[in-house]
Amino acid sequence: MTVRRPAVLLAVALAAGAAVLAGPAAGARPPLDEARLGPDGLGPVKIGMTTAQARAATSSRLRITQTNGSCAVLEQVGEYDGVYFILTDGVVRRATVGSTTSINFYNLTTRGVRLASSEEEVRSRYGRPFAAIRNVDAGGVDLVYRPRPKAQPTRRYVFTVGRLARIPGRYVSEMSVGELPEVRYPEACS
Repeated sequence: MTVRRPAVLLAVALAAGAAVLAGPAAGARPPLDEARLGPDGLGPVKIGMTTAQARAATSSRLRITQTNGSCAVLEQVGEYDGVYFILTDGVVRRATVGSTTSINFYNLTTRGVRLASSEEEVRSRYGRPFAAIRNVDAGGVDLVYRPRPKAQPTRRYVFTVGRLARIPGRYVSEMSVGELPEVRYPEACS
């Protein structure tokens, strides 16, 4: 029995298409470049994980870049350098996506807010903030939200909004989720 070459190619193409539609293989470690920021963390890296668990959860390379006492910063190494986590005593307490020279427009919150979203868009998707705190460094404000359900009473979203060049209005330059007090640290562990 002979199998024709076009039939084999068609079968291979269909199998490849099915694999793409199925998504990552079971047990695959997803990267952080397109992960969503939700009330539990950033994609596969969750608030409350240890450093080892965070590294094991993602295919993205993570390295400790700063330490100050019991506080450490675990940063993504790669294309987008604005993704980082704040650790206290080796446990993830905050996940942040911030704008840097390599702005990452792929990371969204679970409600569709991304870096450079307007303040109005944040307010339309999240409602009235729990608090709006002046942020001198950003030249704007930190919009603080309490995620629902309120199972974790110290968990907060923080959207830092400020001026974007000469464009009127204020825009997201950093978005974080985490536990108090770490989610409110203005300069990581400094």
